[in-house]
This record gives sequence, C-alpha cells and structure tokens, in this order.
Amino acid sequence: MMYNFKEPGIILLDTSAITDVHEDSSATAKLFWDSIIATTSDRIKLLIPIGVIRELINHRDNDKQRDSLRSACASALEAIKELQS
Repeated sequence: MMYNFKEPGIILLDTSAITDVHEDSSATAKLFWDSIIATTSDRIKLLIPIGVIRELINHRDNDKQRDSLRSACASALEAIKELQS
C-alpha cells in the first residue's frame, strides 16, 4: 500500500507493533519491514526509541516470558540490526 505524505513526518514504532508482527510469522515480519522501508524517504523517517530496544532486549532475556514472545523479540532485534547497517 502506498501512502502520499504531503508533509515531512516520522513513523514511530512501539514495542507492541514490532512484537505482534514477529509473533505472527516470519512472512508477516518481512512484509512489515519491507513496507516500512518502502515508506521511508527523505521526507519520512523511521524512529524506534531506545526504550523500545531496551524493552525488546528485556523480553528476549527474561526466562519468565513465553517462548513465542522471547523468540519474536530476538527476531525483531535482528531485523532492526540489519536495518541499521
């Protein structure tokens, strides 16, 4: 889906948005990130706050979390790392 932004803006991602797509399936996660990348440009920036990164790390490393959430967080952190490079 293409968006036509008239003003410069920011896409702000929170923890639940990221973990939900990664818990669903790897295909959903790939579609999510591909769509985000296609939307970003000189006028539209992607922002993932450091607090979100910390929360993903905490969920991944917490043995009391369900396995699907821990796995989703690990996968999300890998995807974010790839986006940074």
